[in-house]
Amino acid sequence: MRKLHNELIFAVSTVLIFFLLFVNVLSSTDALFTRWHAGYFYAGTEIMAPWGVNGKIYTINPQVPALTTMFQWVTVILSYTYGYWLQVGYDKTNSLFHPTHITYYWECVSRRGSYTHQHFSGNPGPVAGSWHSYTIVYAQSSQFPERWILRVDFGTPQTTCDVFPYIPVDLQAFVETTDSRIRIDGSHFKDLSKYAGQSWPYWDRHIAYADNPYSVQPIRRADCADNCEFTAAGGG
Repeated sequence: MRKLHNELIFAVSTVLIFFLLFVNVLSSTDALFTRWHAGYFYAGTEIMAPWGVNGKIYTINPQVPALTTMFQWVTVILSYTYGYWLQVGYDKTNSLFHPTHITYYWECVSRRGSYTHQHFSGNPGPVAGSWHSYTIVYAQSSQFPERWILRVDFGTPQTTCDVFPYIPVDLQAFVETTDSRIRIDGSHFKDLSKYAGQSWPYWDRHIAYADNPYSVQPIRRADCADNCEFTAAGGG
């Protein structure tokens, strides 16, 4: 009877542990459905968009509560209607499955598959206080006509994605959080550029957007007006 009693306690304890882990994972997943943003759209609607985006992003290291994430990224939108995109940037995540240090990541979402929050393997990620260049550009490959290249700095790290649809309809550059308590003070994007075949001119348009409690401050410059640089702040 004592043995059966002990086995029963062990079984119940095991089930309880798995239940608590399941609730923890579910809570983490649910948290990802609510997002806050601050940054720039290139057009804010579907257009004949440029075939690439580049931007320099300053690395910040905010406090992130448990089961939350801050991302900073550039994106090529493939469809607003169906929610398809390409994205590269850095993040800081506090969860069961991700370390709390800052890491580079990429995303490719299309009819070919959904690859979200993919960390570049073997790369230590950016250091707080440093600037890095993030690029998404069409590969222009006759052998792989649906291929795009996503890279950081001069190609290390780098990955490729084959997507469909593969024609760009908009560009974006944003700070994103899964919890409005995360403070994004110090966020800074500059030299936002678009691919023009053989050159990378600065953005010539933008739509600024921020969810409360965040804000966006466009920076006016002689070479791009206020289209290619901004800061973002707020939260808490």
